[in-house]
Amino acid sequence: GTQLRFSQNNINATVGANFTLNLELAGAQEVNAVPFQVRFDPKVLRLVNVTPGDFLNKDGQQASMVPTIDANSGTGMIALTRPPSALGISGTGRLVTMTFQPLAAGAASVQVFGATARGPGHEPKSLAAVQATVTVTAAPVTGAPAK
Repeated sequence: GTQLRFSQNNINATVGANFTLNLELAGAQEVNAVPFQVRFDPKVLRLVNVTPGDFLNKDGQQASMVPTIDANSGTGMIALTRPPSALGISGTGRLVTMTFQPLAAGAASVQVFGATARGPGHEPKSLAAVQATVTVTAAPVTGAPAK
């Protein structure tokens, strides 16, 4: 069946050094829209950017993306949609790349949930939630003499 997945489920990051997380759609069948929600720990991570992947654009039709991110609550709603006249896309590929800024040391999860794969001529398919774990370490102190 169709499923969401992160390109990596465990990420090590350093405070202040942005990292990216790819969300992929696997086994899609004639999909032309994928709305989903994202949740993360706003004390540890800030979602600074979401860019569409190439999956919904791979036949040259431009998919539009509407991201609504609330950095304070650590939530977001993202909808990717192909033009209404466009056929659905099948297969596997990258839906979006999310860029996060680590704010503080700690462990945080990034969850994608409430996702559906929609396509022309069939009922929306609910997709199981996925989660990645991010371990953030403090930035090394510079300028201090080595002990």
